[in-house]
Amino acid sequence: GNEASGEKTAILYTIVENCRREKIDPREYLEDVLTRLPWT
Repeated sequence: GNEASGEKTAILYTIVENCRREKIDPREYLEDVLTRLPWT
């Protein structure tokens, strides 16, 4: 594995677990956030 990949995976898991703790659907949250990012 790649160290950067491990870090990115840990960040994603942290976001998902924080959503669950706050009773927020992680999929809906990520869809909302990712559609707001300025993709170029």
